[in-house]
Amino acid sequence: MDLSHLRVLVFARPPRLLRLAGAIHALGAQVRAVDSLSAVLVRLPAHVPHLLVVDLGDEGEAYALMDHVRGLPPRQGGRVAAASIGPVLLERGRLERWQGKGFQLHMVDPVDPVELRAVIETLGGRSIERRSPRRGPWRAFERRALAFVTH
Repeated sequence: MDLSHLRVLVFARPPRLLRLAGAIHALGAQVRAVDSLSAVLVRLPAHVPHLLVVDLGDEGEAYALMDHVRGLPPRQGGRVAAASIGPVLLERGRLERWQGKGFQLHMVDPVDPVELRAVIETLGGRSIERRSPRRGPWRAFERRALAFVTH
């Protein structure tokens, strides 16, 4: 699949920001990389991406960002698909909080290029529904996404 039509917004801190943005660009997707919460809040409504990738290095900041994003109208990015990236898998307590913030998939850093491509192909261009990710059609997707991340 050609990824050149997909826009990905990456929010992370250096050096993860540069490594991740470079990997996404190498896969052919359009990437905008920002390292501050304020930059995301400015760019998101003006240039709605197909996928938002958020570094969980500072979970409080990442979750504050997702609260803001999910509060936006759809045309300003409120329903953008979102993936997180962090150094470890999420354990049960953190996973429940993560799901409640509106993420669809978590990746463990460093991300394999094949896995990263699959994430972009799977989530790119999909907007989320305004309901809990634990109900309805998201439940099956959630199981597949978590299985994908953990295997």
